[in-house]
Amino acid sequence: MNYPSKSELKIGDFVQVEIYERGETKKQAGRISEFLTNVEKHPHGIKVRLHNSVEGRVKKKMNGQILRDSEDEGDFYEGANQTSVSQNQIEHTNVVEEEPTIEFKETFSLDTKELKFRKEGKIAEADGRKAQGKTLVKEIQREVSIACAAFANANSGILEIGKTDDGEISEYFENEKNKYKNWDEYTRTVIKSIEKFTNDSTFALSIKILNSSGQQDTLRLKIPRSKYPIFVDDGDGKEEFYVRSNAAAQSQKITKMAEQMRYCKEHFPNWKP
Repeated sequence: MNYPSKSELKIGDFVQVEIYERGETKKQAGRISEFLTNVEKHPHGIKVRLHNSVEGRVKKKMNGQILRDSEDEGDFYEGANQTSVSQNQIEHTNVVEEEPTIEFKETFSLDTKELKFRKEGKIAEADGRKAQGKTLVKEIQREVSIACAAFANANSGILEIGKTDDGEISEYFENEKNKYKNWDEYTRTVIKSIEKFTNDSTFALSIKILNSSGQQDTLRLKIPRSKYPIFVDDGDGKEEFYVRSNAAAQSQKITKMAEQMRYCKEHFPNWKP
């Protein structure tokens, strides 16, 4: 089998690896954090460590190489031996579909369903959503926080606000940005909202904005993997726990307390509730 050579791979590449665990061989996808093989080629594939600390041999490169950097994630990130780079060293390509480490949100605070109903001439449906106004906006903003928390509780990831589910630039993103005085106010509002719904200022401030000054067609957020669980307010003062599902490439809610505790024990061994 002709697997990718080391020179064909870079830190941050999205790959499929094969791992051997408890007597079984299985495959998992993720972004390369560190190379563990020094040779150019290996008959079973180059061994790497992914951003979720899983180690395995690369079987193939996947779509979605949106981030190639070696940023130091500070106290939050569980990467290895990385050096800091400047923002202009980050390479970004156009990803057209959601993946385990990539999620799209069309807007942060606009109800696009209402706007689409109006565009289609469905006035009654549009007015019905408008009547729910603040409730719907709050839920849209909460969904952004859920995506961030799910990434932080699993393998890290990129949340891109301003893209439709099929990877197209949203026609409503510019409308949303124009609600704010400038780009800084917009991004601060997004981060403040994440802080509010997670009740965790340290986590919110760990999220990095990948856009350069000339790239504001979408808002790209890099969410590091946390060393402790991140919860989201359900709106009634109760906490909810989400993880990013690799299989379905979406946020998955863990509702049973026993399952939450088991997951946290396995993934956050140094955390004490």
